[in-house]
Amino acid sequence: MVAYTCDLPGGFYHLFLDKNLQYTCGYFARPDEDFDAAQGRKMDDICRKLRLKPGDRFVDFGCGWGGLLVYAAKHYGVEAVGVTLSGAQAKRAERTVAEAGLAGRARIVLSDYRDFRAQEAFDAGAGERGPGRAGNPGRGEPAGTLRPHAGELGAAAGSEPRPGVVSGRRGELPRLPHLHAGATLGFRYGTYGLNQCLVVRPDGGRAGLPLTRADWYR
Repeated sequence: MVAYTCDLPGGFYHLFLDKNLQYTCGYFARPDEDFDAAQGRKMDDICRKLRLKPGDRFVDFGCGWGGLLVYAAKHYGVEAVGVTLSGAQAKRAERTVAEAGLAGRARIVLSDYRDFRAQEAFDAGAGERGPGRAGNPGRGEPAGTLRPHAGELGAAAGSEPRPGVVSGRRGELPRLPHLHAGATLGFRYGTYGLNQCLVVRPDGGRAGLPLTRADWYR
């Protein structure tokens, strides 16, 4: 399903996404704010919530066209790896990394996130869980690539009664316009939601996080 929707020509997504092709919610400070600014604030908010710092190893599961990956490497000095299942996204993300002059600090891996393995563990990770991205307990999960005390920020989208599941006849994939139309109606009538969760891999029962979130807002 990821390849079915994301391997479409990039020009299609430029019709309704921001300049970095972010397809999760932006954070608007004002109702009339520019869409690009809202998406830039969203990426910065993710980096601050993960408490990224120069030298950290950061992995973005489901990195899309590389917007967050490049932002984190450029503005927070991390060594970044993006994982995507879409060949079209991988090519575009590699081009974005090169154009930003980050070839030595950011790279793209074409892989199912459940199959991804790294020789060295990561200090932080981000990932999206939505239609077509549900995990499989029988296969490797991304938490195994994170160091103790590492944080992972995930966004989960879905509608009741089965969050994150898109229904359809057996053997038939929902068409992309139907997905977007369904999501629009779901958000409008309150049956579809987006939840952002920060989880930490503990070490000896300790999370290693500050007691408050005050540093997020400095």
